[in-house]
Amino acid sequence: MVKYSSLVPALVLLFPIACSFSSGSKGVELSNSTVPATDVQKAFRNFQDLNSTRANLTGELTAVRDQLFALPKGAPLTMELTRKYATLNSQVSKLALEVTSAEFEWRAELQKAEEKREQEEKAKEEADANKIVAEEGVLKLYPFSIKSDPNTGTSSVKGRVENSGSVSTTDVTVIFELFDSEGKSVGTASDFIASIEPNSDWDFNALSPVDGATRAEFKSLKASGGLPPLPEPAKPE
Repeated sequence: MVKYSSLVPALVLLFPIACSFSSGSKGVELSNSTVPATDVQKAFRNFQDLNSTRANLTGELTAVRDQLFALPKGAPLTMELTRKYATLNSQVSKLALEVTSAEFEWRAELQKAEEKREQEEKAKEEADANKIVAEEGVLKLYPFSIKSDPNTGTSSVKGRVENSGSVSTTDVTVIFELFDSEGKSVGTASDFIASIEPNSDWDFNALSPVDGATRAEFKSLKASGGLPPLPEPAKPE
């Protein structure tokens, strides 16, 4: 028995077994749904297909190599197997580069999808933050929530009120009804400010008088009044 080690490039020993990827890898779902595939899914499928093809060819290459090792010296099949081995080896080498490129493209699409998701979440948060909850004349109340202060152990209803008018609004009070985790009313929280300048905001902090409040509902927004706008100068006749 003659070992044809000269016919087996050392490169073949370096070819990795193809990695198996589940359909759920990195959040990619490859279902048979009629929903059009995303760019991430398309890139993943391409990567998966190339990787699978490389695994199959690597298996064939290994089988041919083993046949060559097993042949006696001068066997008729030596030349044919040698040519087949060279062809397979070239194909596997090319696929190795294509798999690496496909994986890079897939991960780039993952990154783009993540950045898009973050941008959409940020846009939604900004839209939600600018959603008007209640209006009282020129006063506008925006989304609010209960916040806890770990330093004092207290909680407050925090948010902002905007004076969208052209003059100051005085004696502004905002009131919220508080509820516990079981939905039972446990009192009210309020805050007051003497004046809000025109086209400016007031970041209120309505301290909760009780412990255990988990939810707040808007109750009222009041102001004692505001100065009327100055009359416009008469137009010359």
